[in-house]
Amino acid sequence: MATRPVLVILVLIGWTAASVNSEMVVVNTPDGALRGRRASFMGKTINTFLGIPFGHVPQRFLDPSPAANWSGVRDALSFGAMCPQLPVSLVLPASEDCLFLNVYTPEPEDPKEALPVMVWIHGGGYQTGTGAYYNGTALAAKGVVVVTINYRLDLFGFLSTEDFGCPGNMGLLDQLLALKWVKKSIASFHGNPSDVTIFGESAGSSSVSLLRLSPMSQGLFSKAIMESGVSLSPWAVGQSTDVTRPSKWAAMLGNEMGCSENTTARNNGNFVFKPVVEKTQGVLPLPPIEMLAQRYGSDVISLHGVNKDENSLFYFKDPLSYFTQANLETQLTTLTNAYFARDPAGAKDAMVKEYFKGFNSSTEEQLRSAAIQLMTDVDFVAPTVLEMHMVLNASKAASQYFYEYVYRPTNYNVPQWAGVPHASELPIVFGQPFELDRFFAHDWNFPWTAADKTVSDEVMTMWTNFAKYGKPTPQAVGHVTWPPYTMEKQNYVEIGNLLSIKTDLKAQQVQFWIGLWSKRT
Repeated sequence: MATRPVLVILVLIGWTAASVNSEMVVVNTPDGALRGRRASFMGKTINTFLGIPFGHVPQRFLDPSPAANWSGVRDALSFGAMCPQLPVSLVLPASEDCLFLNVYTPEPEDPKEALPVMVWIHGGGYQTGTGAYYNGTALAAKGVVVVTINYRLDLFGFLSTEDFGCPGNMGLLDQLLALKWVKKSIASFHGNPSDVTIFGESAGSSSVSLLRLSPMSQGLFSKAIMESGVSLSPWAVGQSTDVTRPSKWAAMLGNEMGCSENTTARNNGNFVFKPVVEKTQGVLPLPPIEMLAQRYGSDVISLHGVNKDENSLFYFKDPLSYFTQANLETQLTTLTNAYFARDPAGAKDAMVKEYFKGFNSSTEEQLRSAAIQLMTDVDFVAPTVLEMHMVLNASKAASQYFYEYVYRPTNYNVPQWAGVPHASELPIVFGQPFELDRFFAHDWNFPWTAADKTVSDEVMTMWTNFAKYGKPTPQAVGHVTWPPYTMEKQNYVEIGNLLSIKTDLKAQQVQFWIGLWSKRT
């Protein structure tokens, strides 16, 4: 993942608008009154509040502060600005004043009822995205309050000089501040501040994993869902042991801004600016693997998952003719130099033997397939399994659940060779087959079918069950009761046309990577 151009699938947004009196709703929060919209979806009444400020940044690269109170009734009828990022959308304005969140809440039958809360952290390689891209309406209709958030991105969110001048992790501090807002204010929206699940995808998923470890997140949530990314993913965290450490990237950026050294700070699509290990603020005081060994986060009930062909997304722009021995050798050299600096040549030889079984006897199609699986395993599958194992090695560890997502929608417009790429689950998780009004969509412009709706309904039911009960299937869903993943029985659910229980996902490949990682610098 860290060696391919970052391409993000952005999905689903929109809300069904309402109008004054029967269609407007006002709530009183600790910060002031908010006017939102009331709408009907799937027979449920959902109230939507958009563009709520939860923080502001007094000066660039500093910690965020809580947003100021306001007087009167503030409109929460449109999204706030997205955080500065590469130009992926012209739909929303971008501004450094971007710490906004959105709330989607069902009206409970009992006004005193406190509903479970799900807080979504968007992906985008720590470089792109906004909470506005994700419509929480369909999930909210399942009986939970959904919150989607913005956080600072790219150098504004993750630049680090590895000292007191700019320790980094501003984006994670924004996420923590949003969770503190939820703790303080979500009861105004029928949410239970003591029953919060955080969930995310890709860089949002690794953020969830890092927040689970962070000492600064205590008491802010009790459950976590991680879709395609964990703290141990090799692209997730910058450390001083990296070939190019975070402070070096900061110096290179300074050179780009006018100093003499002529170097790019983009590194061919790597995640240059990302969370870092730092003791100054205490967000991430130790490398994740050390924190896991010390049992940080082991009390959080967690659901993890991967897509079958994650890394095919990052090969979409490469023609089949790219997949030659010479080009793949070059890619493997880049990978091993970045991840296995102690013995890159040895690591490269091991990867060739494990995945390619001989370059000369393979077709370009076979080489492409092998490359996709190699990168999927190193970036997603193996680190996820290893992280679960480390959590389960803690005494009294909370339950862990695992899935592999293999579903291709009926009219999927992604080529067959790509299988089930990174981010494929997003429209299913957020109920896009049920024809939500879309605020922004990319690559999902095809007809949805009854089969797609069935899978989406099952996934949304399991995700919201997890938020409500700490179990995805307190009662069977799709004739399946999802068992936890344990060291004795490494269960996972395969999410496809049908749900099925399986064990030992890619056990051989996982052990290969764990063995190889043990030799890393």
